[in-house]
Amino acid sequence: MSKNIDDFNSCVANIMGKLYESFPKQIQLSANEFPTFEDFAEDDSEEDHHRKVKEGYGLYITYFHTALFLLDEGFIRGTRSTTHTVIDDCVLTSKGLAKLQRVPKSIQDKKNALSVGELFVSLGKDVFKTTATEAVKAGIGVLLSSR
Repeated sequence: MSKNIDDFNSCVANIMGKLYESFPKQIQLSANEFPTFEDFAEDDSEEDHHRKVKEGYGLYITYFHTALFLLDEGFIRGTRSTTHTVIDDCVLTSKGLAKLQRVPKSIQDKKNALSVGELFVSLGKDVFKTTATEAVKAGIGVLLSSR
């Protein structure tokens, strides 16, 4: 799978997990809170530092545009801010909540199978380290399916 789709999947899982965990409370989604720049080490070379900033900025932009996609597709409701990095009063719609309460078919037979929402919440920020997992792909498949 291409990097942009992996990044999109990670962002969807992170955003929807946050909203599932806070439902029905409205929250602010901010790209500034996105976990992109936390992996800097004091002993990073200048080259490593610049590479991490560039990669982080790309994910930062992807995160905000993923939130806009979810807003436009009706999975979430909120107000776009004029700063272009924040969605205020963000909450799951009934469509988004219903999708997150489903259990992917690929894990339905497993004991203690998690719903898509529970999976996304359990991954938290680690979802950005595990974008290729089958569970995340299955969750995204359920979320974006037409049923």
